[in-house]
Amino acid sequence: MTVSIFDFEKFCKSRKLNQFIFNTSDQPDERVGMGNCNCIMRFVTCHVVLCPDTIVFKSKYKDCNISFSNVESIEFIEGDYGICNVIQISCRDPIVTDRSITYVILADKI
Repeated sequence: MTVSIFDFEKFCKSRKLNQFIFNTSDQPDERVGMGNCNCIMRFVTCHVVLCPDTIVFKSKYKDCNISFSNVESIEFIEGDYGICNVIQISCRDPIVTDRSITYVILADKI
């Protein structure tokens, strides 16, 4: 299901999603991965900033976050029984303007 950036934060709260996982090895674009280095980050909240269409995921301790800017679309794929949902965030490529980069976030409720 497609979710607008305007509704994304409310959508996550309504589904009680409070665990967002970003893993570099899950990303479809090899430029996101770091070769021999893999990174797994967990976040507990998401916030939307409408200009310039940015989604920010924040950690439990608020000292770590990840943000995705120039968001073009958000696709929510519900997992079986609501477990291991997938959020695909497509952003405009900052270098090649007619290209998009898709990022994958796993989302669950604890």
